[in-house]
Amino acid sequence: MRVALILCSAAETDAVRSHLEARFSSAGEEEEVQPPAFDFAVIGSAALARGRLREDVRRRLGVPAMVILPSAVLYRTFEEDFAAATIDDLERLPSIVRRELRLRETEKALAEREAELSLAHDLTTPGRWVWDIGANRVTVSPELIRNDAEANAGTLEEWMGRIDRRDASMVDNALRATAESGTPVDVRFRVCRPDGGTVFLHVRAKRVGGESGRPPRVIGACHDVTAEALAVLALEESEARYRGLVAQVPGVVWSADVSGRMTFVSDQVAELTGYRAEEIVQAPEAFWESAIHSDDLPRLAAESTSLLDGAAPLDVEFRFRHKQGPWVWLQTRAALVGEGEGRRVVGVTSDVSSRRDAEDALRGSEARYRTLVERAREVIVSIDRDGRVRSLNQAFEELTGLSRVEWIGRSFFDGFDPRSIPLAKEKFAAVLAGTPMPGATDYLLRTRDGGVIAMEAEGRAVEAGGEVVGMVVVAHDVTARKEAEAREEKEKRLASLGQLATSVAHEFNNVLMSIMPFAELLQRRVAGDEGVQKSVRHIMDAVRRGQQISQEILRFARPGEADLEPLAVSECMESFRRKAAAILGPRYSVAVELPPREASMLADRSLLDQVATNIILNAREAMPLGGWLRIAAHVADGRVHIALTDGGSGIAPHLLDHIFEPLFTTKPGGNGLGLSIAHQAMLQQKGTIQVRSTPGEGSIFTLSLTESAPAEVTVPPRAAVTNRRMLIVEDDPSVGEGLRALLAGEGFEVLLVERGLDSAPAVESFNPGLVLLDVNLPDISGLEVYERLRSRWPSLPVIFSTGHANARALLDVHDRRVRSIMKPYDIEELMSVINTVTS
Repeated sequence: MRVALILCSAAETDAVRSHLEARFSSAGEEEEVQPPAFDFAVIGSAALARGRLREDVRRRLGVPAMVILPSAVLYRTFEEDFAAATIDDLERLPSIVRRELRLRETEKALAEREAELSLAHDLTTPGRWVWDIGANRVTVSPELIRNDAEANAGTLEEWMGRIDRRDASMVDNALRATAESGTPVDVRFRVCRPDGGTVFLHVRAKRVGGESGRPPRVIGACHDVTAEALAVLALEESEARYRGLVAQVPGVVWSADVSGRMTFVSDQVAELTGYRAEEIVQAPEAFWESAIHSDDLPRLAAESTSLLDGAAPLDVEFRFRHKQGPWVWLQTRAALVGEGEGRRVVGVTSDVSSRRDAEDALRGSEARYRTLVERAREVIVSIDRDGRVRSLNQAFEELTGLSRVEWIGRSFFDGFDPRSIPLAKEKFAAVLAGTPMPGATDYLLRTRDGGVIAMEAEGRAVEAGGEVVGMVVVAHDVTARKEAEAREEKEKRLASLGQLATSVAHEFNNVLMSIMPFAELLQRRVAGDEGVQKSVRHIMDAVRRGQQISQEILRFARPGEADLEPLAVSECMESFRRKAAAILGPRYSVAVELPPREASMLADRSLLDQVATNIILNAREAMPLGGWLRIAAHVADGRVHIALTDGGSGIAPHLLDHIFEPLFTTKPGGNGLGLSIAHQAMLQQKGTIQVRSTPGEGSIFTLSLTESAPAEVTVPPRAAVTNRRMLIVEDDPSVGEGLRALLAGEGFEVLLVERGLDSAPAVESFNPGLVLLDVNLPDISGLEVYERLRSRWPSLPVIFSTGHANARALLDVHDRRVRSIMKPYDIEELMSVINTVTS
């Protein structure tokens, strides 16, 4: 090893060399140190003063040097370290040199080891952090700051300016603490790169040097931990969000291992259960068994087992005893997360007591609502926007005969009669559009048996979230009301028709009455001419037929009281036979079956004849090409039953309920009065009429009347009128003249007046024994004439002559000397009535 002795003056060089060689030679064996080779150089003190000593030695000698100064201070220099010694220490210089040589060898070994460690460090870490405290210079491996050569070094203050302001104070405090007290550095911080980016550095370092003249430094490893730091920040942010979310969850967030032991419970558990989170986490199994309602434990256990088996997530509600005592309803939703040994259960438990209470209240309200709906007499239907039925009440089933199960999900309009569907759809569309047509509407609804019922319905929109989602329809049966209205309307029409029919019948009767007397006169005066007599009979038959038709019209329009009397059944059946033979003609056969014993029945002869006539005419219509009619009678339970059976085409089943309705007919050109008059006539006689029919086999009409005792047969005496003067008050001259001519033949003196006001003067001047008074007069009513005559001549007999069927029932009750007679009538009928009022 070469040692340079650097002296301040050249004069000392030889003396120092000799001295040192002698000293090294005498001490060599003892200390086993070979004399070193010395090279001497002289460097002026000016260079030393300028602080360039180390640089000059290295530049000129390239070896370590000992420096002897004028101040008698000796410095040893190995590399850059110095130690001081006085000039008197030259005697000890060999020992110093030997010690320094050993130190040199040690330092060389350390340098080699440090090189090895430095190499290993360079291979395992991204870079170094070096802070030269004395020079206040920080050096960082360039690759840590993206190979920015200008940014990898600088003063500590410059580096503090590069460090993110959030970390700068922490890093500065750590480094200065290390510089002052030697505390190791272990910090992470953000560094702002010149390109605007940010890198996270992790520095672990400690202070070295500072003793034996070595300069103090802070040296350590510096890692780029940007990826790791960003991951940590993301994790911290995620955990912060999770903690914020847990804090906002309206319930308790918890986790447990697969054994059921709680590992985490959020703080909301105290409010929910009254227990702290620590109490819940540490709770023994007995706590849960006592805190959870015994009725809910098995279900909760089963659901938990299913969760752990991976069958399904947990969603269960159960009762939990709050720490303060009351039971609360809790809902727990949980899922199994993780794999293998890391599996755990994570869930949320919330208080649903209010919801359960509301649901209980809602169920109670719904139960009451369902009870009201089910017991309501009105039909209540709910439908969705597509018109499908969602619910029906019992009233719908009872009215239509249709099961609600059949209708759920079907179109509501399928239940309407086709005539009502367009209006129903129009109303439904209006409700959905928000412009419903106000008021209830009438619809026709079909029933299971094919019938139709009338319903009055009103629909109201059902809204959810401000949108119309359907409609509720409330309807009630108005069939009876509609039928009553129809009947009322029909009665109004019939009343109007009746008024018209009465007027027509009255005028028709007057026409017939104007014919009848003259036909009788012709019959009497041309008795020997058979041709005339035959013609007269045809005229009389036509008048009687017209009278019968007029009476039918009047009975239909204004039915009067029946004149019930005992009639022999056999006599009536024989009358039916003759009538049937006359009506049906030779192409039909008529058979009669009398009852085993003779019987009588209470009936009105004319009404009964009318019923028989209408049934026989109906049979003829059913057998246009000929056929047969059987008339049979039997007595049972105090009733006489007469059945008229034909072999005609029969009546369709759907028509049987309508054949007795007024104006109902299936015959072309029919008036629909015949069977309705027959039905009305039987009711007037306190009887019934029923029909059975099979299409293609014929019909059976059965008349039922009350059985009675036989009638006493009496022959009314012929009139024996003493005062044979008669006043006729009649506005129709033809009727009056015909009556006058007939009555003249009977020996009466007749005075004819046409106005009611002329009646009293005529009675006063003519002094009649009888007044034949027309009811309908042009000036005043015949009833008013009667009242005037009665007031002056109370015993004067009066016979009303009328074409109205109700006049007899109205006037016969007043006085036995007052009677009425229906136009048209013949002289025999008139004389019979005259006899009753004058006898």
